[in-house]
Formats: sequence, structure tokens, C-alpha cells
Amino acid sequence: RHGPPPGAGAPTPPPPRNRRTRTNSSALPRPAAAAGPRTMALPGGFSEVRPAEPEHQAIAETVREQIQETCACEMPLFTAVTVATQVVAGLMLLMKLQITEEGECLHVKVFRPLPHTGEGPQVLAVETGYSLDSPLAALAE
Repeated sequence: RHGPPPGAGAPTPPPPRNRRTRTNSSALPRPAAAAGPRTMALPGGFSEVRPAEPEHQAIAETVREQIQETCACEMPLFTAVTVATQVVAGLMLLMKLQITEEGECLHVKVFRPLPHTGEGPQVLAVETGYSLDSPLAALAE
């Protein structure tokens, strides 16, 4: 006699191979919302604005002459205050630079190419007339 034993029914076929399984995403547990401001930027966009670090100050120093030529303003102080970054084929930076003791600031857009290019950072845009309280926003090139 061939086939399943009496009362066993038809055998269950094995699951298909090399197929993706769909999951009802609404049934999956969701992580709890983090307290405080959003810490990750949208994919492809600029990061959240954060305090500048020594690395950002060093980049600003390398383009100080370019900034001076572009804005033709006095800069007795030259301190990177805040920064937002975007990874592209290199690094795009939006920086707020304090240039006077009174709190006058510049907003600067700088592109730092990948190291293998051998090129240094380049100033793409400079805008004047900001203060320490001004929000850092994207600049037109």
C-alpha cells in the first residue's frame, strides 16, 4: 500500500524557497518615542544643528580667507558656533561663525571633498547679518 496512513490526510508541502516573507508591519512592536528633540536627520539631508567641535573650527580656519574675500567684512573674532552636516561625495557643512564680540554672525556653506581628491575645503555661500540667536538654515549657492 502506498500513500499516507489512514486518517493522516495529505502531507504538508515544504515552504517555497528563495521567497521573501511579507510581514504585517503594524503588528510589529514599535520602539518607544525618544524623549527630547529628534537626533537623526532625514536620509540625504542635513543633520540636526549641533554645537561646533574643534574639527569644525579647523575647517573654518582653512577657508577663512575665502570667507573674508566673499563678505568683505571685519572679523575680529572667528569662532564656529553651530554646525549641520550632510554626507555627499565629501562633506557639506552649514556653519554659524561668530565674528564680533557683540554677537554678529555669518552663515557659511562649505564643501570638503573626499581626501583622495587632494583638494581642500571650498566656500560655496556666505550670508551676513545674523546673530547668535538666528537659527542656522540652508543657504542658496
